[in-house]
Amino acid sequence: MRTMCPPTAGRESDFERAYGPAGEWARLFRRADGYLGTELLRRSDNQGEYLTLDRWTSRPSYEAFRSR
Repeated sequence: MRTMCPPTAGRESDFERAYGPAGEWARLFRRADGYLGTELLRRSDNQGEYLTLDRWTSRPSYEAFRSR
């Protein structure tokens, strides 16, 4: 799954902590079967734009998590 995420200006470090691989977002996903990990990427040409990449073993694993 991938998500484009614009953080609030001036709160980028809070955003990175929450949505990075050790953040609250990943901790929520870690409780689900089939979750493999999260990456948070920041655009080099736009410091205010991020992309989260959440990896799952399969689409059904992700869908099962979403249905809870």
